[in-house]
Amino acid sequence: MAEPSVSGQKRSYITMADDGPGILETITDRIYDPLFTTKKEKGTGLGLAISKASVEKHQGNPNAQQHTAGRSGTAFGISLPLSARHHGLRAGLIRFIV
Repeated sequence: MAEPSVSGQKRSYITMADDGPGILETITDRIYDPLFTTKKEKGTGLGLAISKASVEKHQGNPNAQQHTAGRSGTAFGISLPLSARHHGLRAGLIRFIV
Protein backbone atom coordinates (compact mmCIF):
# COMPACT_ATOMS: atom_id res chain seq x y z
CA MET A 1 0.00 0.00 0.00
CA ALA A 2 1.32 3.47 -0.82
CA GLU A 3 -0.02 6.73 0.54
CA PRO A 4 1.28 10.15 1.60
CA SER A 5 2.83 10.51 5.02
CA VAL A 6 2.44 13.48 7.35
CA SER A 7 5.28 15.19 5.48
CA GLY A 8 3.42 14.72 2.19
CA GLN A 9 6.03 12.28 0.86
CA LYS A 10 4.55 9.09 -0.57
CA ARG A 11 5.50 6.02 1.44
CA SER A 12 4.96 2.31 1.05
CA TYR A 13 3.70 0.36 4.08
CA ILE A 14 4.28 -3.33 4.70
CA THR A 15 3.01 -5.31 7.69
CA MET A 16 3.90 -8.87 8.67
CA ALA A 17 1.98 -10.52 11.52
CA ASP A 18 2.01 -13.81 13.34
CA ASP A 19 -0.30 -15.47 15.82
CA GLY A 20 2.33 -16.50 18.36
CA PRO A 21 2.49 -15.60 22.03
CA GLY A 22 3.50 -12.00 21.33
CA ILE A 23 6.26 -9.94 22.91
CA LEU A 24 6.21 -9.37 26.65
CA GLU A 25 5.56 -5.75 27.52
CA THR A 26 8.58 -5.81 29.85
CA ILE A 27 10.99 -6.36 26.93
CA THR A 28 9.48 -4.27 24.12
CA ASP A 29 12.06 -1.51 24.64
CA ARG A 30 14.86 -4.01 24.01
CA ILE A 31 13.70 -6.02 20.99
CA TYR A 32 15.86 -4.05 18.52
CA ASP A 33 18.98 -4.14 20.72
CA PRO A 34 21.86 -6.07 19.12
CA LEU A 35 22.43 -9.45 20.78
CA PHE A 36 19.11 -9.36 22.67
CA THR A 37 17.26 -12.66 22.26
CA THR A 38 14.52 -14.58 24.02
CA LYS A 39 15.44 -17.81 22.22
CA LYS A 40 18.35 -18.76 24.49
CA GLU A 41 20.87 -20.91 22.54
CA LYS A 42 18.85 -20.84 19.29
CA GLY A 43 18.95 -17.11 18.61
CA THR A 44 21.77 -14.67 17.96
CA GLY A 45 19.81 -11.54 18.78
CA LEU A 46 20.82 -9.93 15.49
CA GLY A 47 17.75 -10.38 13.28
CA LEU A 48 15.63 -7.43 14.43
CA ALA A 49 18.68 -5.20 14.99
CA ILE A 50 19.89 -5.78 11.41
CA SER A 51 16.39 -5.39 9.98
CA LYS A 52 15.86 -2.10 11.84
CA ALA A 53 19.25 -0.73 10.70
CA SER A 54 18.50 -1.67 7.08
CA VAL A 55 15.07 -0.04 7.13
CA GLU A 56 16.43 3.15 8.74
CA LYS A 57 19.33 3.28 6.24
CA HIS A 58 16.70 3.74 3.54
CA GLN A 59 14.84 6.45 5.49
CA GLY A 60 12.24 3.95 6.64
CA ASN A 61 10.47 3.49 9.94
CA PRO A 62 10.10 0.10 11.62
CA ASN A 63 7.47 -0.59 14.26
CA ALA A 64 6.08 -3.48 16.26
CA GLN A 65 2.53 -3.73 17.57
CA GLN A 66 1.04 -6.20 20.00
CA HIS A 67 -2.22 -8.04 19.43
CA THR A 68 -3.55 -6.14 16.41
CA ALA A 69 -6.87 -6.57 14.59
CA GLY A 70 -8.26 -9.12 17.03
CA ARG A 71 -5.23 -11.40 16.70
CA SER A 72 -2.75 -12.69 19.20
CA GLY A 73 0.93 -12.33 18.38
CA THR A 74 2.87 -9.42 17.02
CA ALA A 75 2.68 -7.36 13.86
CA PHE A 76 5.88 -5.83 12.50
CA GLY A 77 5.52 -3.03 10.03
CA ILE A 78 7.84 -0.89 7.99
CA SER A 79 7.26 2.23 5.96
CA LEU A 80 9.65 3.31 3.22
CA PRO A 81 9.63 6.47 1.15
CA LEU A 82 8.78 5.91 -2.51
CA SER A 83 11.50 7.21 -4.75
CA ALA A 84 12.38 6.18 -8.31
CA ARG A 85 16.05 6.85 -7.54
CA HIS A 86 16.29 4.14 -4.86
CA HIS A 87 13.45 1.89 -6.00
CA GLY A 88 15.71 -1.09 -6.76
CA LEU A 89 17.48 -0.85 -3.40
CA ARG A 90 14.20 -0.82 -1.52
CA ALA A 91 12.84 -3.78 -3.47
CA GLY A 92 15.95 -5.74 -2.51
CA LEU A 93 15.56 -4.67 1.11
CA ILE A 94 11.97 -5.89 1.20
CA ARG A 95 12.98 -9.29 -0.19
CA PHE A 96 15.73 -9.48 2.46
CA ILE A 97 13.38 -8.76 5.36
CA VAL A 98 10.50 -10.99 4.30
